[in-house]
Amino acid sequence: LAGLWAGLTDPPQGTVKKREVLRKSDTELVFYDQVKTPVVSDRDYTMRISQSKDEKTGSLQVRFETANELGPPAASGFVRIPVVRGSWLIEPSEGGGAKLTYQCYSEPGGSIPAFMVRGAQQNQVVVDMRRMLDRAQRAASAK
Repeated sequence: LAGLWAGLTDPPQGTVKKREVLRKSDTELVFYDQVKTPVVSDRDYTMRISQSKDEKTGSLQVRFETANELGPPAASGFVRIPVVRGSWLIEPSEGGGAKLTYQCYSEPGGSIPAFMVRGAQQNQVVVDMRRMLDRAQRAASAK
């Protein structure tokens, strides 16, 4: 979780052209992103991410959802992404290690049907997972 959380404020990579951190605490982060997209209009959104721990099970959860009301109005030349929501759930496994579950739902906004962007979203999940696992390994090595 430490690696995942710390990486959220790393300089943007890939499609994110601009990230502005609006609020940050030990358990919550709010940021505004502008995203460069191929073929269609670029997108923007404000995201709220929070983390929690279940003391009984040791499970860690990171939830995220668009919170466009907390950020700036849609930028000129950008289409506002209305809905992104999901979570990372990290559950301890017997004998060490962890089970990781990632869920995400999004709507691209504008006149593009959601089914047309599913492939690109699925590819981004693989990129995000690899980046998150790399961060986790680096955090574990630093201990």
